[in-house]
Amino acid sequence: MERERMKWNTYGVAILAGILALAPCVYAQNDSGASGAGQENPADLLKKARELIQARKLGEAEDLCNRLVDKGGSLAADAQDLKKQISTLRTCEQDYHRALGLSSQRDCAQAIDIRQKMQQLCPDYSGLAILDSSLQSRCPAPQRPPELDQGIELFNKRKYSEAEALFASLQSRYPNSPEIQSWVQKTRVELSVPEIKASEKRGDLGQAREQLEKLAELAPEDNRIPRLREELQRLSETKQGDQGKDRTSARDALLDDAIHDFYAGQLLEADRLLDQYLGQPSKYKSLAYFYRGAIACTDYFLAGAKDEQKQTRARDFFSKARQANGKFTPPRDYISPKIIEVYEKTGAGS
Repeated sequence: MERERMKWNTYGVAILAGILALAPCVYAQNDSGASGAGQENPADLLKKARELIQARKLGEAEDLCNRLVDKGGSLAADAQDLKKQISTLRTCEQDYHRALGLSSQRDCAQAIDIRQKMQQLCPDYSGLAILDSSLQSRCPAPQRPPELDQGIELFNKRKYSEAEALFASLQSRYPNSPEIQSWVQKTRVELSVPEIKASEKRGDLGQAREQLEKLAELAPEDNRIPRLREELQRLSETKQGDQGKDRTSARDALLDDAIHDFYAGQLLEADRLLDQYLGQPSKYKSLAYFYRGAIACTDYFLAGAKDEQKQTRARDFFSKARQANGKFTPPRDYISPKIIEVYEKTGAGS
């Protein structure tokens, strides 16, 4: 009996050892399987989304892109771009079916218009070839209008206004003719140049600048545009210089009016004008400060020469006159000697 018990114990130890030896493998497999089931490789998802777009399974592709965007990370921006591509493809699919339906109904103008928009939006869309085939069979290209040659002749004779009117009339009748559209644009360019020059001549440089930008959009390679820009810049600089001269003349007139009002006894108005003059970049600041001091000094003497604040105000202005120009000489012949005496006692900075 004791021998049997030892025998089973030996078997039990052996079995337990085997289980323990296998346990790491079992748990490792379970952990690996759980980890793999719970993780998604963003790069694989993005690749799968692109494959679904190629297969035109846009809904599934969009779901994958949404998951990538929600996860964030380095590929979220790429997923967002794919979502925009999906939106564009959906628009093109809708336009494709709409244009195909219009073509079958021989509503050629609308169908061709949609076809042109699709070409700009998604030039590689696979349905364009089918749509073109339908349009060619049901919507043949219109014949070249004979009046077009008349318009070209007017253009060559530089009768641009007449040519523009004729081309515009043809365009309304043949809205999908590239040749007519080309001549409309050429004529618009030739009319724009004299319009720009006319605006410059009137001095309306802002209008000229807007017209020039529109011309640059119509014909960016036109070799006249750089010359027009240079001319506009030169006129702008000249105008700014003239405006500067005008402002200088206006400031000088302000000072003249202030001095005139001082001698006319209108001291408050003179002081207001001088204050306005000194609030701008001015050439004759010393003279302006001197007359403000003369006004304050006059007010001081008229009040009985007892108000120290008025005398201090006068001296402050006289001091600023000296600071602005150390060589300033006041107009002694036209100023009361009492005022000159106060000025002489006032040193710069005092």
